[in-house]
Amino acid sequence: MKKINSDIKSNTFERTYLIFGEESYLRSSYLSKLKSAIAGQGDSMNVNLFDGPGIDEASVIDICETLPFFSDRRLVILRNSLFFKNQTEKIADYIKEGLPDYLCLVFNEDEVDKRSRMFKAVNSAGYCAECKSPDDKTLIQWIVRSFMKSGKKIRVSEAEKLLVRLGPDMWTLSGEIHKLIDYSDGRDEVNESDIEAIASSNPSDAIFKMIEHIASGKNEEALRLYYDLLTLNEPPIKIISLIGREYRLILEAKELTNSRERDIAGQIGVPPFALKKYASIGERFSRDALLQLIKKCREIDYEVKSGQISDRLGVELLIMR
Repeated sequence: MKKINSDIKSNTFERTYLIFGEESYLRSSYLSKLKSAIAGQGDSMNVNLFDGPGIDEASVIDICETLPFFSDRRLVILRNSLFFKNQTEKIADYIKEGLPDYLCLVFNEDEVDKRSRMFKAVNSAGYCAECKSPDDKTLIQWIVRSFMKSGKKIRVSEAEKLLVRLGPDMWTLSGEIHKLIDYSDGRDEVNESDIEAIASSNPSDAIFKMIEHIASGKNEEALRLYYDLLTLNEPPIKIISLIGREYRLILEAKELTNSRERDIAGQIGVPPFALKKYASIGERFSRDALLQLIKKCREIDYEVKSGQISDRLGVELLIMR
């Protein structure tokens, strides 16, 4: 990605780019940056978009061969074309023969086959940028920077809480960051109370809070959270599965307490900064109690799927154990 940022800064661009990978937010972000830098704002005459499978190769080449109108460049974007997975001859050959000086041909793809002729052609003639899902440390830094760009501060500890609450999807995080920026208008810092008031919860976060209430004997509070999830159209059978998963994570964290924190997090599949909450609540359950709870989740899951009880009743039985 540094290459794309450098090209934008220097205003010197490759004839072709491929932006691909699993993180669609990053793909969209870098495509938008390239579009603004190459075509500017409002230049619809020199920007052409082909979207989805079934794109006619000859039509793309015709557009690429069309001189820009009152501009130095023409930008042609192909999005989710599948040209990098299916056999494609014309455009691969067109790229290899040498693209016009005025042209910037950009591909935005979910998946590519790096062995394909298209990938090799673009990689040889231009630049291929893979957008992988960032790790937790990178996401936290990105959250902090996102607030800073809007003149807001957020502590790393609060950014961690936001990540735990929402999960790693960058589209979701971006939306909630903008909501928090608007909510904290007039203040230069976003705090935990803002996050509690505004940021949506992912189901796992709500399930963990339910378990905290169960451990404290606050079954009514746990039921309230459950009914909130129902209003958000979360399927009860999914909630049963998530409850079982959370109990397993608590047990695994409890049984690995003699290991290093980062090692434990890696073994049970949670971020190191999220480990503390599992270890903390694990102190409120015995090992046998957690094993029984996990077993109960399996039994309830079976009874629901076999039609012995309703899915809503199954969750209520787990809460009112």
